[in-house]
Amino acid sequence: MDVVFGPNEPNDPPPARTPRRLKEKFDRETRLGKFVREAGSVVLGVLIALGIGEAAEWVRARLWAAETTEAINAELARNAGVFDERQLMQPCVERRIATLAGLIREARRTRKLPEIGAIGQTPFRTVELAAWRLASSTDVMLDLNPKLRTTLTMTYPMIEEYTSGVADEQELWASLRVIQRSPGPISEDMLTQVATDIERLDHRARLNGIKVAQILAAVQHSGIANDYSVAWTNKTKREQVVADVRERSMCQPLTVDGKPYAGAAVGQDPSSGPPVRESSLSR
Repeated sequence: MDVVFGPNEPNDPPPARTPRRLKEKFDRETRLGKFVREAGSVVLGVLIALGIGEAAEWVRARLWAAETTEAINAELARNAGVFDERQLMQPCVERRIATLAGLIREARRTRKLPEIGAIGQTPFRTVELAAWRLASSTDVMLDLNPKLRTTLTMTYPMIEEYTSGVADEQELWASLRVIQRSPGPISEDMLTQVATDIERLDHRARLNGIKVAQILAAVQHSGIANDYSVAWTNKTKREQVVADVRERSMCQPLTVDGKPYAGAAVGQDPSSGPPVRESSLSR
């Protein structure tokens, strides 16, 4: 008697794989492999693109920071030339104010003014702020050298304060021209006004001188050389500036009654420091 095995018996032989079924399986595996390769290529392309984009952004940021640093350094160098001129003028400015104070003290005693020649004033040079203002309004500040960034955030506010302060100083110099070439009797009210203006001018000029010294110290600490092209040329040496300042009328004795005022120092080197003077304009 023959034994017949059912279709689910464990001893059934595996079904034969026809060429068609093998081809279908091969096609499925081929399609899956192709999909995986394509997906991997896309992912890899995206990652490469992101990496290239970040690298390009990093390069652009560094180039922008380098260009900004160059522009700010050039701007600071030109401003430093302006401030160095003022620092050289400072002894002359303080000596001139001391001379005027002495003349007003004498006028309080005699009730009349001598013939005072041209009083003069400090030079009013334009300082540059464009490169700083552009940089401080953008994210490029984050990419600047930390030492430079610290110097800038300390220095430029002082430069802006100086610009305002020197404008006030110019107005006070202008107000004192009322006693210029006006010999003769002078009222007590006028003497009081002139004495007040001199005191205010003395205070303002000294503050401006202090700010200039602080700004120059910060700029020089950063290794930036002075550029005198605002008033001279970018090839001008400091020795030439010193010689030019020494010859200015502000650094010469004030003319009083047609001759150099006896109370003024003659021929002092403007780079030698401020004179010693009385600060009081007491009656």
